Amino acid sequence: MSKPKRPLTHPLHIYGLELRLPFLPPQGMSRMPAGSQPAVHFMDASSPLPVYDALWKETLGQQDIRIGRSGIDLRDNGQGDSPGHTGRSALTTTIGFDQHRFDISGTQVHYESDQPPATIDIYYNTVMSMILPHNNMVALHGFVADLASGHRVAVLGQSGAGKSTLGRQLLDDGATLVSDDLVALDADARCHAGPPFYRIVHATDGATLDQGGKYRMPVANLAIQPAPVDLFVVLDDESVDNAEPTGTELLDKLLAYPYAPIAAVPTELGMRLRVLMQATSTAGCWRVERKSLPPDRMAAYVAERCQSLPNQSMRMSAVRSALG
Repeated sequence: MSKPKRPLTHPLHIYGLELRLPFLPPQGMSRMPAGSQPAVHFMDASSPLPVYDALWKETLGQQDIRIGRSGIDLRDNGQGDSPGHTGRSALTTTIGFDQHRFDISGTQVHYESDQPPATIDIYYNTVMSMILPHNNMVALHGFVADLASGHRVAVLGQSGAGKSTLGRQLLDDGATLVSDDLVALDADARCHAGPPFYRIVHATDGATLDQGGKYRMPVANLAIQPAPVDLFVVLDDESVDNAEPTGTELLDKLLAYPYAPIAAVPTELGMRLRVLMQATSTAGCWRVERKSLPPDRMAAYVAERCQSLPNQSMRMSAVRSALG
């Protein structure tokens, strides 16, 4: 008797995980070499997914949670008052009249969509922000690049703070992209690479318009090796009285920029605290009022600030070499 055939899957490696998709990865998405990453399977829902509403209204005291301008509602499909306690989360997204629904765990994502499956790529970061905590990783809202000096810089801020503008300037100055929009940190506070493109508001040569209304600019090189962050740049909405916070003040600032405003699993808040405590024990920080300086001056100061910091990636390589 012949064995049943396994469904054809296409691997997609981003943020330290291997996604297995039942369709070809959208153009421009990363196709990194396979490694030992945990595998997360994307599958069509075998039956319509329920729309989750009551639990989050009771837990959070509001109608829904919205991220950016895309109408993204995050909800939990567990029972009781502990978000994510079942180890599963739900996500409903809407752009215009198009709706996508996701049922998410650490190893499987069931989705239901009004559109062809490949169109869900606009939501990968939002979906990933809920998958990562199931795999002992933390998701922050920011842009990450490796400077020519080798220092890894993470730019954090709310939507519209100028993260991508500063990030694009860093790239123009010779930096290498690590990830745009989502900062993925593992349990050892190492930052992992995302897709090989960044998103911009205005059209430019080589960029393509995506469903979210922004243009995707592909990059020829991507810094795919996981490494700690050397400098956090916080683009703050408030006036800045201490430009270089340390200790608990720095930790408090970083905790203010999770990718999603809710916990996908009950252990996520504690895990976020532990990972960021480890990150802040070695990283520097520059806090600046958003858009208070032109991008070129801000990027120049970031590079200057990094000169006084140890390069953790190089130090880790030296330790590995010493250990043989």
